[in-house]
Amino acid sequence: MSGALKIETRGQDDQDLSRRHVWGACALLRSGNSSGWKGKLEALNELASSRNYTIQQINGQRTYGGPPPEWIGPPPPRGCEVFVGNVPRDVFEDEVVPIFESAGKIYELRMMLDFSGTNRGYFFVRYSCREEAVKAIRCLDGYEIRPGKYIGVKVSADNRKLFVSGLPSNVSSDSIMSELDQIIVGVLGVKVFPISESKACCIVEFETHKAAAQARRTLVPQKQIIAGNVVQIEWAKVQHQDDEERSLIVKKFSPGLYRDTLWRLFSTFSKGSVEGVKMFRTVAIVSFSTKAEAERALRAANTLISRGTLTLEVSWAKTKRASNSSGEDLSDREDSPFASRKHLDPISLEGASGLHTWALASSVNHTRGALDEENDDPLTRSPNFEELLSAIERLHI
Repeated sequence: MSGALKIETRGQDDQDLSRRHVWGACALLRSGNSSGWKGKLEALNELASSRNYTIQQINGQRTYGGPPPEWIGPPPPRGCEVFVGNVPRDVFEDEVVPIFESAGKIYELRMMLDFSGTNRGYFFVRYSCREEAVKAIRCLDGYEIRPGKYIGVKVSADNRKLFVSGLPSNVSSDSIMSELDQIIVGVLGVKVFPISESKACCIVEFETHKAAAQARRTLVPQKQIIAGNVVQIEWAKVQHQDDEERSLIVKKFSPGLYRDTLWRLFSTFSKGSVEGVKMFRTVAIVSFSTKAEAERALRAANTLISRGTLTLEVSWAKTKRASNSSGEDLSDREDSPFASRKHLDPISLEGASGLHTWALASSVNHTRGALDEENDDPLTRSPNFEELLSAIERLHI
């Protein structure tokens, strides 16, 4: 099936649960004018037809693509998916697909839904390669999707594990796998951990985050019995130690520099391996694809700082993140003190090879558009800045 919208209900034979899913799906079919539910359904059908993608709604998740038309080979690897938060509840795929297509080829877009048919304030976009995901984060984090409404875009936590507690101590991984295989799909493995002489817990790992999320939606609403015990199921905690090892904190700058300028500077240090730049009032967090590239950038920055070329303070970051039960960063929520994307920052650079000191400052109220070069800091597009970056590259740090 291609270029079509399909609504399904899947899960256990729980009549109440099924009725709620059907009611949520049928909300799309309500009559109304072109701006109402009927208009939204027509817009989704038009989107599917024009791109030749499928759109499937299964329980509380609507998937665009996965795979896209004419896709050959395995799905994209981990690191290709972004999490998009702070999304207005009445936004549908016909509005966001054109925006996120501007960063690259969408493998799939998964919109999380509530039972009324509206979105739950977030969705996931999986690109065909990691470079496109990084581009989406760089160019669309802070995008004004509606007047005064700024979305947050970051690397997805890609949590593929569920935590199961309340198991008997004598349970085995094989027996749990056997029971789960009759209920859900996509399980890769089970690890059992004893808690006491009579109790145990386990971690269930899935092939994808999508499979884990669908399994959770199947298992959680009901009283689930495994190995003869009633168990509790929740997302396994996502460890962020690896994120800390790949992030640098930047201090001692004065207000005014665009995030894009800082991104380009550290991309030059790390051969283009910056994954994200989060700006706050007095500090910035720069994340890299690997710890080795973060170390390269730290060495380069500190070399220029020691020469007096760069007037910044750069060190390893130790971040504390607020997260929800699925492990996603909540710093983009409207009630978060870090929700604003308007804090821009400055640095002063004295270029190598006789370059002057460039004060890279700009207006404070800049909001980055979707790949809109006209919104770039004009100084980052000046010949002087390009000459500075070229000079840094020639240092071979």
